[in-house]
Amino acid sequence: MQLFTDAWRKKFARMSKAGKFKKSKKSTTRTSPTPRSGQKFYKELGNIRIDKRSEASIYITIGNWEVYLDDSTGERIIDQATV
Repeated sequence: MQLFTDAWRKKFARMSKAGKFKKSKKSTTRTSPTPRSGQKFYKELGNIRIDKRSEASIYITIGNWEVYLDDSTGERIIDQATV
């Protein structure tokens, strides 16, 4: 059983040439090198910043709102603040 007919293949080829299937632009990101065990991790995506301070704690900042997640003591601490 043939999945694509010749007509569909021709239509797809025309749409591809016309730019209907162009890849979207990726946002620019700044990333630290891939962290190994025990290393810090930092990444920015527009106005979102992710800062991994340890294996069990992380700060996420979105605009002027900061969220702190920590599971180093097994308590699962979630704290938020306006910066």
